Amino acid sequence: MNERRAWVNQALDQFLPGENTPPAPLHRAIRYSVLSEGKRLRPILCMAACEALGGDPRRALGFGCALEYLHAYSLIHDDLPAMDNDDLRRGRPTSHKVFGDALAILAGDALNTEAFALLARSARENGFQPSVALAVIEELAKAAGFDGMVAGQVVDLAKQKEPCSAAELDFIHRRKTAALIRAAARIGALAAGAGKRDLERISRYGEAIGLAFQIVDDLLDEKESDRKNQSATYVSVHGREAARTRAAELCDQALAAIEPLGRPAEPLAGLARYIVDRKT
Repeated sequence: MNERRAWVNQALDQFLPGENTPPAPLHRAIRYSVLSEGKRLRPILCMAACEALGGDPRRALGFGCALEYLHAYSLIHDDLPAMDNDDLRRGRPTSHKVFGDALAILAGDALNTEAFALLARSARENGFQPSVALAVIEELAKAAGFDGMVAGQVVDLAKQKEPCSAAELDFIHRRKTAALIRAAARIGALAAGAGKRDLERISRYGEAIGLAFQIVDDLLDEKESDRKNQSATYVSVHGREAARTRAAELCDQALAAIEPLGRPAEPLAGLARYIVDRKT
């Protein structure tokens, strides 16, 4: 993970305009959020899925960076006063606290748009067939759009004002969190030329670890005392032990999905264990 994280950080630094590129305030805001310390889980997952199916992980690096652009946009917008109203992100002031609401919104808008430009450019520069480029672009759009992250955020906001059922909580996080993680795995698989059966395996894996990731985040967030919003969590709906059990079950499902891929899928298995074993 450390090696692949270094690849991603170097590539992101190269892909993004310099902070003094006009208009400088926009690019400073973008670099502030994208280059902040992070796990880079989604691009690492994208490359691992590509490698698991016999592809060159470096060919998926640009796709992974596009995923990180889109993830950064979602965090910038989620932190805004009209959304989750957070002051800190990864231990630093959130984008709107540093640059103001308007510039934070525009930085997120730019990253959302540029993610798709980077997908297209990376597909062209790495010699992918147009059909693969289109499939990759469609995957990211579906994960981000009106049946993906946006849908999850809309229901999440609504449920801050009323009770949230277990089914509604799953609806929220299968879209708000798991959709992009699933897309990262599928995009890596597509980069490797995955057939239908292998793509289905990778999809089951991605959906399982995506939901497990959110459950573990909820377990970790329970320890924080300064949460401003009242969003339902897996801990508040199911209880701590049931949430921990479900995360472990989802990890087992993910591992079972990729078991037929054998040794090349060991990095994917390691990522699944890493997600669930984070200290809770």
